[in-house]
Amino acid sequence: MIFEVVTGFIAGLLLIALLCWLFKAKMKWYLRFVLSSALGFIAIYLIGLFGLIKLPLNPMNAFVCGFMGVPGLLLLILVAVVLK
Repeated sequence: MIFEVVTGFIAGLLLIALLCWLFKAKMKWYLRFVLSSALGFIAIYLIGLFGLIKLPLNPMNAFVCGFMGVPGLLLLILVAVVLK
């Protein structure tokens, strides 16, 4: 299962890299999103580890967190709380 999660996270990062290349974005913009994605992934792992909120670490959540970073994590938490 961890392989699927990491694959989803990497797919999100690759999608960001593709969008940066297509829109000729600056490298600073890409690095900011990579850092945000990594922090979001670590946060979703820690939330699951400590059991603060029932937020499963699955490929879809990893993709959202990898693509959107910390705002994606906040969106996932909001959805988890509302659907609870």
